Amino acid sequence: MAKVRHQLPGAQVRGREKVANATFVKVVLNDVVRHQNVETKRRAPGGLTRSPR
Repeated sequence: MAKVRHQLPGAQVRGREKVANATFVKVVLNDVVRHQNVETKRRAPGGLTRSPR
């Protein structure tokens, strides 16, 4: 079983300017800690992509 605890990226309320990256606080897979306090440096691709035809 997987357990993921994350912190959303920070943003200014009025300026819509990003002030902090998202952080994976703790990622546990099969009772083994895989990641802890890992900050993302770029956007995640998110979702499924179409395969080339």
